[in-house]
Amino acid sequence: MTVWRAEVKFSDVTIVGAVGADQFNTTNAFIYFQAEDDITQYNLSLGIQFNSYGGGPTTEWQAVMNALYDGSDVWDGTTMDTIEEADGANGAGFTTGGMLAIEKDTVGETVSWISPLGTITKTFADLAAVGPTPDSSPLRVEGMGHQFGRLGGTDPESESVRWHDMWSIVEDEVWHGADLTADDPGDWTAWFHDPVFSSGALEMVDGDTQLTNGYQSKYQWTAADDPRNTRDRENRFLQGSITDHAVDLTRADERPLIFAALVLLYQQHRMRYRRSYDGGRNWETGVVYEEVGEVMSRPSITWWNGRLVVLFARDMDILQATSFNAALEWEMPITLPYTGTFPRHIVHPRMGVYLYFYFDGTTLKVARSSDFGHNFWDASPITITAGLSAQQIDAELAFDDSIIVTYFNGGAWEQKRSWDLGTTWS
Repeated sequence: MTVWRAEVKFSDVTIVGAVGADQFNTTNAFIYFQAEDDITQYNLSLGIQFNSYGGGPTTEWQAVMNALYDGSDVWDGTTMDTIEEADGANGAGFTTGGMLAIEKDTVGETVSWISPLGTITKTFADLAAVGPTPDSSPLRVEGMGHQFGRLGGTDPESESVRWHDMWSIVEDEVWHGADLTADDPGDWTAWFHDPVFSSGALEMVDGDTQLTNGYQSKYQWTAADDPRNTRDRENRFLQGSITDHAVDLTRADERPLIFAALVLLYQQHRMRYRRSYDGGRNWETGVVYEEVGEVMSRPSITWWNGRLVVLFARDMDILQATSFNAALEWEMPITLPYTGTFPRHIVHPRMGVYLYFYFDGTTLKVARSSDFGHNFWDASPITITAGLSAQQIDAELAFDDSIIVTYFNGGAWEQKRSWDLGTTWS
């Protein structure tokens, strides 16, 4: 990988309220978003600060680029290091919106903070002076926030912004994030409220709301609050699993080969393989199958008699890809005539029988084939057990020629065994 990118778009920025000349360079409104290095949890933040001064109608903006590296979930001025600041002239037109982005170039070893105001680029060595050195791991969006200062005005004062298209990108492909629209709002924490300073209890009107075309964050105080100063900030973070994927391994007994089948979290449309000739010290990587717009998952890989087989899921479909030359080339996958989740397969080496396990809803089933999934022995798959939660299972051929399937049932680890090649289970 070369460039990881985290970005968010914003628009419809509205700031209501002016401050006196003595309040020059005091934050009136501040919007920002935050990204996180996926391995070292090196937090990188980018914000746009709007300042109004002199009682005039114009707004001056300031871009502040920061590295928040202490693991805090809160934008805290006492624990962040300013990498560089960039001042702008009159930024009234900037309230129409734009894009905030952070890029990590793992080949050039640079990190760039990108805004409509310009770009600031620092090397890994520059950043090492203020925190952990960035590495080649994924950079993903983490969240967004805003801050608003009521600076003694007696009129209603507010700040609002509409956010949309918050994505983590690699190789021009989106692998994480949300549109922030009503159709794709994302999975978020609650807002973290963080008062910066306050001269009294103020009534803040909550204007944070999900819109059809984005998400609005808003601070608003009413004239009834009287001329008291305050400055508050809020943070909200994208949560939930980035993806649900797995990896599987197999070994070629007659050759010094180890194979892996896997789906990388940032390119789920590709089923990949890895191959090692030296016991796992070094690996070669390639693609088994890819289909743009689809999500591959749950790989299961076996080697038998010179045939390398990868079973995997594509939504509810179960696909199988085969290589006859140790992963150098792959045949176009076939789709098994059964649909379900969590597929897994094993092969009986002496009988040459493939057993395909999967969940049909909450029922664990197995289908059997002696011609590698082109035809099946039974008119319909055999039920092993029912009433389970669909889950990753394991199946193995025991030393006594029996077949063992393991799973969790109500938190307890259970197993079923078959002595007749999967016909009956107990």
